[in-house]
Amino acid sequence: MIAGPRHLRRYPPGVIPEPPQLPGFRQLAPLRRGRRTDVYRARQQHPDRWVAVTVFDVRLTERGAAEQFRAEARSIGRLAHPGIVAVHAGDVLPDARPYLVTELCEGSMADRIADRGRLDPHEVTAVGLVIGRALLHAHDAGVRHGDLTPASVLLRDGAVPVLADLEPAVLRDYRDAGEPTPTHAAPETVRADGAVDERTDAYGLGAILYTALAGRSPVPARHGEQERDRLARILLDEPAAPPGPAWLVDLVLAMLAKDPARRPTLHRVVELLAADGAGAPVPTDAAAPQEAAAAAVDAPGRGPTPWALTAACLALVAAVVAGVVLAWPTVG
Repeated sequence: MIAGPRHLRRYPPGVIPEPPQLPGFRQLAPLRRGRRTDVYRARQQHPDRWVAVTVFDVRLTERGAAEQFRAEARSIGRLAHPGIVAVHAGDVLPDARPYLVTELCEGSMADRIADRGRLDPHEVTAVGLVIGRALLHAHDAGVRHGDLTPASVLLRDGAVPVLADLEPAVLRDYRDAGEPTPTHAAPETVRADGAVDERTDAYGLGAILYTALAGRSPVPARHGEQERDRLARILLDEPAAPPGPAWLVDLVLAMLAKDPARRPTLHRVVELLAADGAGAPVPTDAAAPQEAAAAAVDAPGRGPTPWALTAACLALVAAVVAGVVLAWPTVG
């Protein structure tokens, strides 16, 4: 669990957007703003609970796009994993903006790093284990993230890391071509083909772990930088090694390989992170650096930390709920 006070980002005065009118919801208030979203805290009437409402800054005006969004939102809602933010419902506003209703989590890894700086390597390992297992579960269900950043890791109850921002794939067709490229973007996502697969999420998780270790992005933003220069750095610049134990640094840098084929698989990443948390050896014939595997097995004095125990508890809960199919709740 993340220690320290809960940090909530708020809108600056004067830029708070008008909350949408949603039947069945009341007390809507701005919670945070993403690159393409406005997120509101709201009280749902049936069932009676606090939720987050994420409204996407796009208009689904093409034929069939709204129905595709609803169908994909239902698929994400059925993931049912303790390491993934629960998606309760998805629909489209009268002005064609889509929205998701999810569990309410206040605070994120981005807030935590901005508030307190670099995380302890044991904390980083535990976060990586929880989010890695959540991504594997999503991939098994055919859902890819493709846009992971530290803001994609929210804090349940202000402390427990959970994976957020799993968006319906239809929204990728509506991204603004003029939007600045985030510094956490995987190289393949800014190339002409724009290919996104499981290896893209391995890079994204690596970027999150790098930021947690170093206190900054693997490709840090530069004031006044032109978009073409930022893209060149994402495609070409190798990040400097972050502080941390050698096995974890080697693993994170391998996850950030420019060539997706050179990255370790998420299965391998989870194996190595679990070996550190539990002290168990892992086989060394998978696609990961031999040095990282050896360091993970041979590092002395590594025992379960509070974060590792959190990750282990979440894994146990995941095993219990893995076979449960949640009914899709109705809104209103």
